[in-house]
Amino acid sequence: MGWFNSTFLIESINWGWTLSIYLLGIAATIDAIWNGRTSQGTLAWVVALVFLPFIALPLYLFFGSRKFHGYKKVRKSSSKFLAELNEQYFIQQSNRSYTQSSAISPLKKLACLPQTEHNQVKLRINGEQTFQHIFQEIKSAQHCILLQFYIVNDDRLGQRLKQALISKALEDVDIYFLYDQIGSSNLDNTFLKPMTDVGIHCSQFNPFKFHRRLQLNFRNHKKLIVIDNKISFIGSHNISDQYLSH
Repeated sequence: MGWFNSTFLIESINWGWTLSIYLLGIAATIDAIWNGRTSQGTLAWVVALVFLPFIALPLYLFFGSRKFHGYKKVRKSSSKFLAELNEQYFIQQSNRSYTQSSAISPLKKLACLPQTEHNQVKLRINGEQTFQHIFQEIKSAQHCILLQFYIVNDDRLGQRLKQALISKALEDVDIYFLYDQIGSSNLDNTFLKPMTDVGIHCSQFNPFKFHRRLQLNFRNHKKLIVIDNKISFIGSHNISDQYLSH
């Protein structure tokens, strides 16, 4: 009887742990659906948590954190700034009339920005063409250059960009360079120090710190250049030789 009771107890404990893991997996699935940052990531977590909770649940507890301290504060501040710009724009345009395309209306609602005039958009179809125009505009910069990239490699293209930025910094152009620590993991002090020595502001996006170890998967995949607050390049090209035609 003692052996039977102990066996029954062990089986009850095992079933209890199994049931607990599945219940926690369901709870984590609901959390992922409710708070997921992207549809792709949410779907991946849901499938894993439902079918492989013993493996996925510890990973979700470790990597599933969405609390990015400071993000909400900065987003709220930038939204307020954009709202103020919109208000100023509408006041300036109140006495003007120009034809607004009906096709633009959905884009205005999506971007929460008004339609403006005297803008041009051009499509660059490959890396050679893209970087040719990027370096032309960097060379013409007079006031400021803002750059952020996920991948910046210390290769020929990376060295070319570095030298172009150093040349402009020596002309008293303000330059701010933001790169992702994970995507640009090969960048070291030999690449960055010549830039910081001439006054270029170089910063890592979300650098790893032990107390923020659960945010290791929060990366910045944006590729963006803004020159003199007049010209911008937005797209999918990182700073690496592999993005050139060859």
